Amino acid sequence: MTRRKLSISILLFIAMSGVGCGGGGGGPGNQNDNPDNTTENQPDKSPVVLDQTQDEAAWPNVAVADNGFAVAVWTELLAPVGEDIFGESRLVSRVFSPVDGWGEPVTLAVGGHLFSPQARIVVSSAGEFLVVWHHGGQTFATINPRVYAKVFHSASQTWADTATLSSAGRSATWPDVAMDGAGNAIAAWSEGGNGAHAAYFTGQTGNWAAPVKIQTSNNSADAVVRVSMTSTGVGAVLWTQSMGSNMSASVFSGGQFQTEIPVLELASGFIIPGRAALAAASANNIWALWVAELELFGRRYNGTGWEAPVSLGRVALTGGYPEALVDSLGRVLLVYEANDTDDPIMQNNAGALIYSNSVWNKSLLENDTQVAVRPAIGGNGNNQAAAVWHQAVDKSLMELQVRFFDGQSWSTTLHQLNNSNDADINYQHIGIDSDKNATVVYQQEKNILAVRLALP
Repeated sequence: MTRRKLSISILLFIAMSGVGCGGGGGGPGNQNDNPDNTTENQPDKSPVVLDQTQDEAAWPNVAVADNGFAVAVWTELLAPVGEDIFGESRLVSRVFSPVDGWGEPVTLAVGGHLFSPQARIVVSSAGEFLVVWHHGGQTFATINPRVYAKVFHSASQTWADTATLSSAGRSATWPDVAMDGAGNAIAAWSEGGNGAHAAYFTGQTGNWAAPVKIQTSNNSADAVVRVSMTSTGVGAVLWTQSMGSNMSASVFSGGQFQTEIPVLELASGFIIPGRAALAAASANNIWALWVAELELFGRRYNGTGWEAPVSLGRVALTGGYPEALVDSLGRVLLVYEANDTDDPIMQNNAGALIYSNSVWNKSLLENDTQVAVRPAIGGNGNNQAAAVWHQAVDKSLMELQVRFFDGQSWSTTLHQLNNSNDADINYQHIGIDSDKNATVVYQQEKNILAVRLALP
């Protein structure tokens, strides 16, 4: 195995594996475990190959604005020359215009192989896109990763200059970003040996404030798990520390980050960053969600403290991978790998939870014998959303599935986006505009593909 392949394997292992433990009581009400009248549509859209590399493209992400613009980003891993351990990686983007379609690839950054496994991207209601990632250099002097950000203006269809957010000399990793209704944003990351940090972005000026250290208990931040913001500018940052045995949070309100608040301390086991989510609906309604011992838990911050953890159901053996968004009505929409049976290996469904009126309501987005993996969710300004996941037909063949949320409930129609004989699909993401046009990007083998779908 080459050093390049070994580094990719290590990153995939970090992103996809882990064990944890926890406790809690209660659970979601008004359960609807069987999607009714489900039909499958044969694919009516041909996927577009976004990357143009002969090497390996991986870890795509996408955001879609209400005005119909979409920005896709991914990492390209170029083959190193000889035994060059640094190699070269590129963060690449393509923009979809409602008038012109997909534009040409644009390289946003070039660095060594210490690139973010997945760049994070958000978009404002005005169509301002913000991408955040980390990467290191290609020499020993620059190998420590730093966190960067870049804005795309859909009105002028131009990229702003790259902003460097983290300090030099430390390994800054696991960045995440969230945006409020006015286009202001919070980016956060962990710095090796120096705790969790965050920076505030003012959308009107396009300027970043100086980063601040938000972790006060110690310097052992493992990873920033998630950042979330309300439409009115209240935000929160959630991170793991002490080798994943603890989680803490800092709330952003009144223009500043508040004192760190412990969220969870495990007696044993640990939490993997990809197995947790954060949803800030208001200053007194912030949910931390995580997976431990094949169970999904949630804990709400009510403005003065954290309430008791609540069990939200079993997850699949593959990890659960919860992903959440908050709509303008303050509802939390969550998708995850669900399992409510005694057979965590064979039963793997795409599950959904909605928190509204102080109650978690549950449904399954699909309920069959096939294995649904890594559901993702995207929403628009009309309080509508769409979820996507890939479903294993057998050990090598996979289907890409989408279901639409109309603002009240999940549709009974299941959309199949690809042929059932496709193999090696992974890391799918989705966005939706105000006209209910969905954009899905995903990795298939060594390429990044995109599908556009008009939802009913």
